[in-house]
Amino acid sequence: MPVKREIEEEYYNSEQEEEFDSPKTPPQEGKSSLGKSTPSPKKARPTPPKKPAVSTTTVDSDGLSAKAKYAIMIIQRGIEVLKKDEVEAATGLNGNQQRDLTRKDGKGWLRKALMGIAENL
Repeated sequence: MPVKREIEEEYYNSEQEEEFDSPKTPPQEGKSSLGKSTPSPKKARPTPPKKPAVSTTTVDSDGLSAKAKYAIMIIQRGIEVLKKDEVEAATGLNGNQQRDLTRKDGKGWLRKALMGIAENL
């Protein structure tokens, strides 16, 4: 004949309350209480194809680098933009002297010297 046991309600309810009051979560892998963690694996990003860098020292068909071309452009533009009156007031060189120094036909020694320096860049 089976034995009948009586369970007190307080005992039964106290176990349930403990389960609901303090839910236990399993410890996560990779994180410990000491602060040590392993890095998560990262996905490799596809790298876009790289464009070849334009070198400023690369010589073109005319034998000049990009720096030299740029310097020559600045010199030529600067000579064209100068106002003869302002130059004469600042340096004392009159219009004819300025023209002789900056002639384009290779006889202007100032232009020739500036272009020579620019071509060596």
